[in-house]
Amino acid sequence: MGTALAVVLAAAAGHAPAGTRRDDVADSEYTSLAAEAAYQSVGLISTPAILASGVLVADNYVLTAAHVGQAGGTMTFTLPGGAYLRAWTVILPGWTGDPADGSDLALVRLSTLVLDEEPAALYTATDEVGKTGTVVGFGKTGTGLTGATEPAGTKRAGKNVWDTTGVPYGYPADVLMADFDNPSSTHDSWFGKRRPIALEYLAASGDSGGGMFLSDGGVEKLAGIVSFVAYRDGEGDSDYGDAVGVVRVSSYLDWLTTTLSASYTMAWVGGSGGFNVAGNWQTTFGGQVASAVPGSLDAVRFAASGSHTVTWPAADLANTRLTVAAGNVTLDLAGRVYTLTEPGLSPPSLVVGEAAEGLTILNGTFSTGGAFLAPAAGANVAMTVGAGAAWHAGGPVFVGGTDAGPGGTAVLTVAGGATADFAAGLVIWSGGTVRLAGGTVEASLIGLVGGTLAGAGALDAHVACADGFVDVAAGDSLLVTWLELGPDATLTKTGAGALTLDGVLACDAGSLLEILGGTVWLQTDAGSAATANLSISLTDAELFLACDQHLDTLAIGEGGVVRLAGAGVLVVEHFYIGGLSLGGMTLAAGGLSAVPEPATLALVGAGGLLALLGRRRRRA
Repeated sequence: MGTALAVVLAAAAGHAPAGTRRDDVADSEYTSLAAEAAYQSVGLISTPAILASGVLVADNYVLTAAHVGQAGGTMTFTLPGGAYLRAWTVILPGWTGDPADGSDLALVRLSTLVLDEEPAALYTATDEVGKTGTVVGFGKTGTGLTGATEPAGTKRAGKNVWDTTGVPYGYPADVLMADFDNPSSTHDSWFGKRRPIALEYLAASGDSGGGMFLSDGGVEKLAGIVSFVAYRDGEGDSDYGDAVGVVRVSSYLDWLTTTLSASYTMAWVGGSGGFNVAGNWQTTFGGQVASAVPGSLDAVRFAASGSHTVTWPAADLANTRLTVAAGNVTLDLAGRVYTLTEPGLSPPSLVVGEAAEGLTILNGTFSTGGAFLAPAAGANVAMTVGAGAAWHAGGPVFVGGTDAGPGGTAVLTVAGGATADFAAGLVIWSGGTVRLAGGTVEASLIGLVGGTLAGAGALDAHVACADGFVDVAAGDSLLVTWLELGPDATLTKTGAGALTLDGVLACDAGSLLEILGGTVWLQTDAGSAATANLSISLTDAELFLACDQHLDTLAIGEGGVVRLAGAGVLVVEHFYIGGLSLGGMTLAAGGLSAVPEPATLALVGAGGLLALLGRRRRRA
């Protein structure tokens, strides 16, 4: 063990700039180095009692010295882009208050997000000894001859060689040390090489919590946090011959990773306002209520009644999950991207339910994993993808329930100028409705399980119906290009508008298309000469057959009209008018053939218009 060292904490009592420099090098060399983009993550920490330094290591966390982080009162972290208040501090476990123990680290959670500066990357290797690093901070300044005597307020950076760990001098291996060599005298050298490098530099009072950076593949990464100044001359003023100790980042990677990845649930407590405003959010830390904007690893919850419009900063944002449990929430993304990163369904990335009224997305891209809309019985919610918005769901979306089954009532509307893309599928339970209101919906698969498709436009997606409804209002038309009706499935068409089925129409045994209003155009054959599974019943509606059709059953109720609008042949195995069974039949465009039972039919107009009127009978 070497000479016992005196230690002075590097926290300034008054406003001062950073570090002592060589007496034969211009101060501008040090200020220019500090201004480089590689070191913009280093900022000034201030409280009513101290000034110190810290390094931004995430968009809402600052790494500093524990003896800085434990300071009381309001703490502000200042970068060129603005000032940020402390929400809370996490001290490294094991910190005793003595920098000699090598555990002088703390993470300060900021109350708002830093959106205009890049956080520092962490140096993870353990090969720091012998390398030349850059120290950046806001401590006092001066030269190696005078020590830290100048109370200016400029950020400075300088270089030094990290000669040793603290072990030879009675400190743990978690400490790296460098001395301040004198260009005019080798007698001031304490350890390592006796000659200074070009921008030799030593941290001073006020540099506590500042960063020591090492180059890794051409990138400056944070390798240490300034902790103390050591001296042998009776004065800890950072003059020639003194030394600095920094805490190695590589020694505490597990703690840093765990703390930085901790997730909190942030509740919106404001009315309407900006996302990146601390007063709009609230959470609990250490048993205390704290105000902090959600970070990328945090979950967001809206649980207050009333209407809330949240406006976006000029940045893309991410959270893990979003829950709207109460109120009517509008997210105005202002042309930015909002990402919910939770990949699974336990829980999903998006939940709109409980006492919520609804969620509206405007003017930007909303990227999520899975979603539950009205997951529980009794919920009655609406979600709108509004003007200028695009919803990209990378996980399955359940409308009116969850992956386990049906829940409450939910209406998902895709408005004009909006798009919704469900890459992992969309399930519409019995209480769910998906409404096209001028927008575009794309999906790998839409599962209609008792729910409703509504609105107008073209639905270019595979719709698999176990049971469900299609509702098209008067004056509207809806095109479905791929419809699959499962075994014994019933698809009910309602509304006075027009539904067109084109492209793929796959019908399993026992499937039924029930038409209760408006018009339906069949532009693809529901069967074939070998297989006819689909049954159709219609009441107060028109059915246009635009191609040959092979049906299991055609049941025409009151007000029902079938028109051969391009079909050459209609083949029906079971034919009913108003409950009267007419057996099987084949109808060609020019008239009937092969009618096994007597029937009374009215053929209206040349070219194949068949008007078949009678009472409603849904099925045989």
